[in-house]
Amino acid sequence: MKNRSLLIIGGTRFVGRIVIEKLLKDEANYIITVFNRGITNKTLFQNEANINFIYGDRETNDIKQLFNKKWDVVIDFMAYYPDSIAFMLNKMHQNIGRYLFISTISVYDLENPTSIPINEKGKLLKWESKHRKDTTWESYGQRKIACEEEVQKIFNLDHIILRPSLIYGKYDYSERFYYWLNKMKNETAINIPEDFNKLVNYTFSEDFANVIIHFMEADHKNNVYNVVTHKATKLTDILNVSKKMLQSNCTLIPVKLEPSNAFKYPLWFPMECLEISSERLHNEFNLKFKTIEESLHLTVNYMKD
Repeated sequence: MKNRSLLIIGGTRFVGRIVIEKLLKDEANYIITVFNRGITNKTLFQNEANINFIYGDRETNDIKQLFNKKWDVVIDFMAYYPDSIAFMLNKMHQNIGRYLFISTISVYDLENPTSIPINEKGKLLKWESKHRKDTTWESYGQRKIACEEEVQKIFNLDHIILRPSLIYGKYDYSERFYYWLNKMKNETAINIPEDFNKLVNYTFSEDFANVIIHFMEADHKNNVYNVVTHKATKLTDILNVSKKMLQSNCTLIPVKLEPSNAFKYPLWFPMECLEISSERLHNEFNLKFKTIEESLHLTVNYMKD
């Protein structure tokens, strides 16, 4: 189909940026509209003929700029509050062909999983009304599951909810993974939490972008999919592979750390299970992901550049 309308909410920071780059490279038949506050990378894509920009804050009446237009596909990267999701979708759902909501594995009760690896039927966090407008990181998972519930309330809305794990790769503004790459590159020895030996599943940004593009048009049997892009791996092994790619002689020293120090060490979640199953996604679709070695190679090379 030619000239289908695509609305991307967010889109200039991380995975959304990769999605747009891929669509432009493949000359996809979409007229793209990007809605965001115009704060991050404001000059990005400004010279692209097939991209329009609408600036505004979705948490205000600025969102009304989107209500009277028809969208074949909407990809929502920046939804964090259920009240604004409910307001937006109640006003514009009839004008949306397909709605892709980018959620997170943080909606699961990662500290008390009912089964491992965690699949889409895993135990979800309980949320309370006080979480709806809370702005702290502690309520992130609760707010995201509340947002998912608002999406699912809309009758006849063709929607897909994607739950990635921690995302790594180029444009990662959090620098969680780059923190360790830089330390291995520049130091002779570093302490790492001994919990880095437990198995984890992460999500490579470029493969996640491909999944999002896939779901823009693909038929689907389910509405919710976990998206992890490699088998469960020890973070220690991930760091050792990356160290070799960096040609580093840095020594990694596993040490026992108190959970109270968790926020001092990126990627360390001592109380949480990060073994996540994407079996539903793989059983339904024949998607090809890069190996962990390939994705790490691309990530390390991006850091070098």
